[in-house]
Amino acid sequence: MEWKAQWIWAQEGIGSKNLYLCFRKSFNIPGQVAQASACCTADSMYKLYINGKFVGRGPARGDRFHRSYDRYNLTPLLVKGKNEVLAVVHYRGEDTYDGVSVRGGFLFQLEGRTMTGRTFSVRSDRSWEVGRTMAWDRRSFRIGPGLGFCEEYDARREEVDWRRAAVLAPADAGPWGSLEPRGMPLPMEEFLPAGRVVVVGRCKPPEGRSFSFDLGERFGER
Repeated sequence: MEWKAQWIWAQEGIGSKNLYLCFRKSFNIPGQVAQASACCTADSMYKLYINGKFVGRGPARGDRFHRSYDRYNLTPLLVKGKNEVLAVVHYRGEDTYDGVSVRGGFLFQLEGRTMTGRTFSVRSDRSWEVGRTMAWDRRSFRIGPGLGFCEEYDARREEVDWRRAAVLAPADAGPWGSLEPRGMPLPMEEFLPAGRVVVVGRCKPPEGRSFSFDLGERFGER
């Protein structure tokens, strides 16, 4: 992979933990798409959408010296004319068994050609827009030492304050180490509708006793 994209992030909040940022870029394709693919990675995790359709999430597990990136075939999702790529990036800011958080960053590069042979590309740079979303509560607690933060999501707070992105470093520079293609197949996801409720009940403590759960000592105060 010949990287020409740049690592981008918000102008502020680089050192914040449990932070969710949205990235977007609109672009035009001058004809019917013959072939298009994109490579993507982030610190810590990303979810990628093309024209409102979910594409995938990643990256795979890495370490401080090796950052995995994913490759997607976007040919069926792109159309002649206006298109939009959007990504939601979660920067944990703390290490887990899943990976090492170095510094919040997002990297994306799309290369394609039309039926007439014209080439087009989209690369993360300062022309992108970035915005913080308040839908995820940053005060949520950590599930455990090897896992990340609990997700507390409020759809009433989905509005994003879009601003111009800041360039952090070229793709092959910065503190993220070398970029390597994912060493395992991409995960498969499918929607499974809920079945029926089998039973509903209440748990009652034995008479004269009560239950007490104090997670403050384990997970810290919110």
